[in-house]
Amino acid sequence: MSGRWIRLLLLIIGGLILVFIWTSLEEEKLKKETLEQDPIPEKQEGPRILSTEEQGVEPESIEKERERSPLADELHSSEHGEMEDLKIVHTLIDHYISFFHGAPTGTHQEIIQQLTGKNGRGLAPLPSDHSAINREGFLIDRNGFPYQFHNLSRYEIEIRATGPDRKHWTSDDLIYLPNK
Repeated sequence: MSGRWIRLLLLIIGGLILVFIWTSLEEEKLKKETLEQDPIPEKQEGPRILSTEEQGVEPESIEKERERSPLADELHSSEHGEMEDLKIVHTLIDHYISFFHGAPTGTHQEIIQQLTGKNGRGLAPLPSDHSAINREGFLIDRNGFPYQFHNLSRYEIEIRATGPDRKHWTSDDLIYLPNK
């Protein structure tokens, strides 16, 4: 009786092994057929920027987004002071963050380029012809010196402007910190 059970157990194990091998062979065959029908595309270099059509963005909404920002026109207005200018610059950056789910990064000029529309969607919270952007592409404070941008995180940037001494990194600098 025990010999019969052993043979039956060996027969069941052998059958399971055959089923496993047959299933594995069928999977390999299916993979080969799939690759022949749909080969893996060659790896593309760098990130690919989706067109507006691929993003599902309507052309009318793009035109609305490209309208000149009245907030940007308030920058360096005689109706308020330098601290308000820092808040305006911060708000323009916040607009960028809301569109792109992250703050602009890079050098000062690269950040300004991103804010003036040289980005994946052509959105410009800050018009490229704004009077606060000098010939070298720097966004300048009321004293004529470039603002300083420091990314604190993916969503936060510290902004600094020169104070009355017109020098950066001194105790009279004006500093705008997010959520402060």
